[in-house]
Amino acid sequence: MPTIPEAITIALQHHQAGRLQEAEAIYRQILEIQPANHVALHHMGLIAHHVGKPQIAVDYMSRAIAIHPDEATCHNNLGEAYRMMGNAEKAAAHFEQATRLKPAYADAFYNLGVLLHEQGKLEEAGAYYHKALSLQPASPWASNNLGNVLKAQGRLEDALSRYRDALASDPGFVEAHNNLGAALQAQGKLDEAVSHYRQALARKPDYAEAYSNLGIILQMLGNLEEAVAHYRQALSLKPDFADGYYNMGSVLQAQGKMEEAADYYRKALTVRPAFPKAARGLGFVLKFQGKPDEAMACYRQCLEVAPSDGLRILLDTAVPVIYQSRDHLLKARRQFQKAVGNLLKQSLSVRDPLVETEPINFFVAYQGLNDRDLQVKFARLSEQACPSLQYTADHCRSSPPRPTGGKIKIGFISMYFWNHTVGQLMRGIMAQLSRQLFSVTALTFPRNPDVTSEFIARHADQTIVLPTSLDAARSRIAEEQFDILFYADIGMDPFTYYLAFSRLAPVQCVTWGHPVTTGIKTMDYFVSSELLEPDNASRHYSERLIRLKQLPAYYYRPAISEPLKSRRELGLSESAHLYLCPQSLFKIHPDFDEMIAGILQSDPQGELILIDGMSKHWNTLLMGRFRETMPHVVDRIRFVPRLNGHDFLGLLSVVDVILDPLHWSGGNTTFEALTFGTPIVTLPSEFMRGRVTYGCYTQMGVLDCVAVTKDKYVKQAVRLGTDPTYREKIKARILAANHVLYENLEVVREYELAFLRMFNETQRT
Repeated sequence: MPTIPEAITIALQHHQAGRLQEAEAIYRQILEIQPANHVALHHMGLIAHHVGKPQIAVDYMSRAIAIHPDEATCHNNLGEAYRMMGNAEKAAAHFEQATRLKPAYADAFYNLGVLLHEQGKLEEAGAYYHKALSLQPASPWASNNLGNVLKAQGRLEDALSRYRDALASDPGFVEAHNNLGAALQAQGKLDEAVSHYRQALARKPDYAEAYSNLGIILQMLGNLEEAVAHYRQALSLKPDFADGYYNMGSVLQAQGKMEEAADYYRKALTVRPAFPKAARGLGFVLKFQGKPDEAMACYRQCLEVAPSDGLRILLDTAVPVIYQSRDHLLKARRQFQKAVGNLLKQSLSVRDPLVETEPINFFVAYQGLNDRDLQVKFARLSEQACPSLQYTADHCRSSPPRPTGGKIKIGFISMYFWNHTVGQLMRGIMAQLSRQLFSVTALTFPRNPDVTSEFIARHADQTIVLPTSLDAARSRIAEEQFDILFYADIGMDPFTYYLAFSRLAPVQCVTWGHPVTTGIKTMDYFVSSELLEPDNASRHYSERLIRLKQLPAYYYRPAISEPLKSRRELGLSESAHLYLCPQSLFKIHPDFDEMIAGILQSDPQGELILIDGMSKHWNTLLMGRFRETMPHVVDRIRFVPRLNGHDFLGLLSVVDVILDPLHWSGGNTTFEALTFGTPIVTLPSEFMRGRVTYGCYTQMGVLDCVAVTKDKYVKQAVRLGTDPTYREKIKARILAANHVLYENLEVVREYELAFLRMFNETQRT
């Protein structure tokens, strides 16, 4: 047998070559002869660590250190073993001892960074990664992990630099390719991101994370089926991939497959119980389905293992989607008000609201009451919990005079500049604004183009696809130095809601895409219309209310490219009197039930047509309420499937009467229906969101279908439904007058004057 030193040398050669069994056998022989050989003990511990036996590793390395306490490498490796066991305190103690014994020990500083990174202590972790890199500048792992810290802090440009450093040191570093792709993706540089994901997969074809990230980009672009395929590939490669299950849940949710989405979110939480993002996703789906109690149970379960102020906000402020009665609605509202008040008294911390929470006050807007105070308090809660939302662009800190003859630079922003109500309402304004006075930029988000988005891109002076991180989006918008930033909607999606807390232009305004005040201090104006607002409307808004004389949309008359379907083709009765309420089911307020019942009781041949909810559970909840409030006529209420745009226009054209629900009238639907002259019965409410159809009729000068009481609403609807001669008379009046609703340049001129006034006011101040 060789001498002990020779045996150690041979064992180390085997160890370094990955021949662990051969190395272990020699180490054991050495320890039989010299039980206190610290080198053999240390390396036996290393082998145990490599094969996933951290407790055995700790035992061996602890014995080695007891014999040789000044061995820095052993302390570092023992720290790693403790880290793998989840004992952060002992791991840190040994890493720190290693750095004391060897002050230039880059690996130990790196490991301290990893330990603190895992604990969410980003600043401290970053400091240790920096220290490791100062000692070993070419360390790809330290550069990569520092990049991860910087990305988590929202410092995308710095993160990109670190990932590139990692790849400069090791071009085949697949994790760095994947992480660089994710950072580029967050900046909206999707083509570059895809390139790095593909490079990662070329080097590691079984890299589940890269497949999943490619799926995320496909999902962002609207290629949902392709995204599903990539997520399935990721999960087939890594069945315990919590993020993969979460992503699959997200894309299924986007497809409206809520039950399947819930199943995948549950799988994500099974794999990783401490996964607040998955709990948020599952909770959202459950709330969306009208199951707030189940959503809250989900939040509570996750909070037990992963405390999160974001989840706590979601738990305390969940509201139903479909109310069972007015009392049910008022009780939910009181609970919401109380919850927001209580949360404001707490010291909450939300680092990234897009990940940790959502603007969960969306459904509160459908309660038919003045939301100003609630919106202001909720906005204050968001600011208080996440102070980083309050960002101010440099050019907004002062107002330098604009050169004579310069154009006012306006940025129009929405998540919905595609074939969506918001896109339909706003595209004409962007196209028709004077280019002698204004420069128009459309601020959009990654998505496959459609007819509306392509129209906007053609008619804007420039289109900017924004990054999908708040920090990067803020920086990109700030670069443009807009004079006016115009939000087409705030409150329907989390991104623009939270973006709106930043001061990115001297003038910031919002309009009726989501027809409720924002409550956000940085929103200066709300653009509405005299036709939509009652005399006391200013008390409904935290913003300064701008009342145009015209309806605030340049709306293109719907183009009919092919014949519309008949009643029979749509599966509707050809003999019944059809009353259609085409709005989302959560807009059907309990106060509306008595009016529906009155119509169906007065017209035995009448049928109420509703559109399936985005969750079938909505149908169940609403019908449950109808069975209580109108048991004698509920059998004449039927649902039709959700329709594509063309078939929906067909539906609007073949029914006898359209019913505006109480407290929330049609918007885009009203413009579409009046194209065909289909009469819409409406009862204008106190708030703009319940007065859009009324505003259209007022602009047309046709008020026959505008009721002043619930009783007159019922009578007018029944008369239209049962008297075809009268209905045709009203239809003819609508068709003769509806031209004023479409392609109305007067409203464009009003917008121009409003923008000039807004701009000039900032110049004076």
